[in-house]
Amino acid sequence: MANYYQEFSEEITWLTEEEVEWIRSILLYDHDGDMEDLDEEEFQAYCDKHWDGDEENIPDECWPSIEYEIEHSPQSGTSIWMHGGQLEYVAVFVKKFLARFRPTNIFSLTWADTCSKPRIGAFGGGLVVISATQTEWRNTASMVDEIKSQVLEGGGKCD
Repeated sequence: MANYYQEFSEEITWLTEEEVEWIRSILLYDHDGDMEDLDEEEFQAYCDKHWDGDEENIPDECWPSIEYEIEHSPQSGTSIWMHGGQLEYVAVFVKKFLARFRPTNIFSLTWADTCSKPRIGAFGGGLVVISATQTEWRNTASMVDEIKSQVLEGGGKCD
C-alpha cells in the first residue's frame, strides 16, 4: 500500500501586532467542526455566509485547518510559517488576511504531491496565487497537458 502526501511551506512576513492578534484569533479558535469534505468554493461560500469578518462569530465548522508557527527573525520580522493543512483552507485564510490587512499584496504558494512508492501519476504538485479579490490555481498535470497541446500545434510529437 502506498501513502500519498501533499507538502508545502510558505510564509507571510513582517506582521504587525494587529495582524498577529487577528491570525491567532482565527487559528487558535476553539473548534470541533469538520469541513474537510468541502472544496474551496464551498468553504468560501460557507464562510462568506456565516462569517462576516467578526472573529467573535466564527462558526465551529468554519475553520481553516492549517499547520503553522508564528516566528520572529531579523530577516523577516514576525512571520507566520504555514507548512501543512488543507490547501483550500490556506487559500481562503490568506485571501481574508490580504483583504483585511494588505489589499494590494499578492501571496503565492507552491506544493508537491508525493508518494511513498513509485506510482505512475502520483507525483506532481501545483501553485496558487492569491490576492485580496482573486485566487488562481494551477497543477502540474494541467500544465503538462497545456504544453503538450502547444507542442502538437507546432507540429511536434508527444509520447
